[in-house]
Amino acid sequence: MDECTYGRYDNDFDRLNTTDLIPTFFGWNTNMQRYLRPLVIFFHLVLALPSAMADEGIVGNLKFDHLSFDFGDVYRGQTVSHRFVFANAGQGPLVIQGVHAACGCTAVEVEKNKKYQPGETGFIEVKLDTTSFVGPIVKTITVLSNEKLLPDRILTVRADIKTDLMAEPPLLDFGDIYSKEGAAKSIRIQAIAPFTLKVSGLIFNQDLFTASFVPAGANGTLQVALKPGLRPGFIRETIVLKTNSKHLSDLPIPIRANIKGNLEFAPHYLEFGAIEPLDQVRRSLSLKGLTDFNVTGSRVEMIVNGQKIENSEKYLLISTMSHEKSKKLVSISLKNALGIAGSVHGKLFLKTTDKVQNELAVDFYAFFR
Repeated sequence: MDECTYGRYDNDFDRLNTTDLIPTFFGWNTNMQRYLRPLVIFFHLVLALPSAMADEGIVGNLKFDHLSFDFGDVYRGQTVSHRFVFANAGQGPLVIQGVHAACGCTAVEVEKNKKYQPGETGFIEVKLDTTSFVGPIVKTITVLSNEKLLPDRILTVRADIKTDLMAEPPLLDFGDIYSKEGAAKSIRIQAIAPFTLKVSGLIFNQDLFTASFVPAGANGTLQVALKPGLRPGFIRETIVLKTNSKHLSDLPIPIRANIKGNLEFAPHYLEFGAIEPLDQVRRSLSLKGLTDFNVTGSRVEMIVNGQKIENSEKYLLISTMSHEKSKKLVSISLKNALGIAGSVHGKLFLKTTDKVQNELAVDFYAFFR
């Protein structure tokens, strides 16, 4: 063959390129060959693209029609909902791996474990319970998908919560109270004109409190007393006032107290934050006693996406270190080894040698990505 056939490769047949043969076959000159070669290479790449995409594991692309929604004016006590519609705008399957609400007031509904094919649509239903809020609020929802570039999407809902009832203060916090002591506090319940408050009953834990409502014109006062001799621990309870409000027939009043005994621990709950797959996050719990004590064992209750996890002790690793006979430091590591994305909450129970507080219960929270 002549120089045009081999081009710059001389006689090296192993390096012969198909684009070098085309000009010779048709009798084209070297200049035409130079223009044609990029075009042939382009077609080679196009033909190879589907197999390359398959090798790289092409997944879907999550695209919402909108990322925020404003409910506008809503009366306290109402539950409102909105549907965020999305589509798979990618070339592979899309999977919604988890949905995480910023607070317990927002319920989210989504078809779990479904694979959305390219072009297929779905939705995420957000429900907002306004019972615990007054005034403007903004809540966020994080949506996790199998996308590689942008696996997280943030949805936002807003509302301006109106009310015809106000509690001052909105939370009744007794603070630290020793078990042998009692304590009493009161909350003023104010009606927003032209509403006139009437209370028909109270619902509360009678093993912990005594409670009564004293009316005063259009308003009134809720009086609450902690009973003495309560078991040590952190109390999170709610007293409900049955009212004549159209929107808020059940007015909740949160009650908090830290009943102190021989043993105390801090913090009162553990927050592990977001944990990546196979990663683990460590937190510490400090225990202090009025007398000497030991931690003799532990057990765990863990719930992920509303489902109880069996053998949850495997995912919460616990070790205890002694500083002094009356002080202990407990190290707790939570590992994301379930292969499930979603909200995590549970209780860690520590067994002790204290005769009264022979078991301490510590709440914990996390989010598996």
